[in-house]
Amino acid sequence: MDQSGRGGVLPLRPLTVGEILDAALALLRTRARLLLGVGLLLAAAEQALLYPVRTWARIEPEYLPRTGRLAEWWALVGLGLGTEAAAIAVLGGFAAA
Repeated sequence: MDQSGRGGVLPLRPLTVGEILDAALALLRTRARLLLGVGLLLAAAEQALLYPVRTWARIEPEYLPRTGRLAEWWALVGLGLGTEAAAIAVLGGFAAA
């Protein structure tokens, strides 16, 4: 708790690893069900979105680009990274609420 009596406020200085882990655990203790539930929903939606693209790119099961399919592989990688960034942004919004 800071001097104003408000709890949960992070200082405006670089944090140590221990302070970051403490803040992460405090956040998880207060919002575990919400964050895990939303995270599972986002992960399932991401995999449902990426499955047809993986099939189209024909990279199963090794996840490496095949000869002549490099453009499709990069499209899959780009879409995968984009969906991961979106999921992190959504979870960050729930964590900051």
